[in-house]
Amino acid sequence: MKAFILQTSPIWKDAQSNISFIENFIVKTGAIKSDLILLPEMWASGFSVAEPIYDQQAQKWMQDAAQRYGCAIAGTLVVKENGQYFNRFYFYKPDGSSAHYDKRHLFGHEKQLFTAGERRTIVNWKGFRILLQTCYDLRFPGFSRNRNDYDIALYAASWPSSRQDAWTTLLKARAIENQCYVLGANRTGDDPHLHYTGGSVAYSFSGALMADLEDKVCAKSVEIDLPSLISFRQKFPFLQDADMY
Repeated sequence: MKAFILQTSPIWKDAQSNISFIENFIVKTGAIKSDLILLPEMWASGFSVAEPIYDQQAQKWMQDAAQRYGCAIAGTLVVKENGQYFNRFYFYKPDGSSAHYDKRHLFGHEKQLFTAGERRTIVNWKGFRILLQTCYDLRFPGFSRNRNDYDIALYAASWPSSRQDAWTTLLKARAIENQCYVLGANRTGDDPHLHYTGGSVAYSFSGALMADLEDKVCAKSVEIDLPSLISFRQKFPFLQDADMY
């Protein structure tokens, strides 16, 4: 499976401009020829907790683009449902179907405005089982523990530069301890409060670095191979000895 990680610098609270940029960017970079496109956290608005921006056009674009280009598109958006806000990770497939995960671990002031999710979400796509995770979830390894129920973990994030080392270190750790591929899409640039240096990455099931987007707006592809993962797990089956909590 071919996956593209997109590292962008969202225009603050301007969904239409961000949608237009992403649309042009995925065509220009060839991401539309992949099986999966991963976007950063709140890619359509920037990470805002003071005034969440709920814009249905971004959600509709994800669904339409997945159908138009024949690939899955994944990333988080602000959603308002029954009077509550959620930081929702959508995974849209080309047939129009979707799955979603509501961010479980809310950071700082996020707790005052957003409602936390209650469960994990695992999506089946192209023969892979894919776990959806969002930013701060990365710091809680118990929540992402692989119970032999997923092969890839996707992390969509707005992870600030002041904690960049933790971002790359923890993503690599999640890949090694869960014997899975890990793809992390982070943003770059600035918002009114924080600076971001990107560092979007992909790691293999052994912790080998597959892609590093460094600190600029860019996109990179990775090839994800299921037989290699299965073979590695068979040769070193430590997950079967894990504690069950």
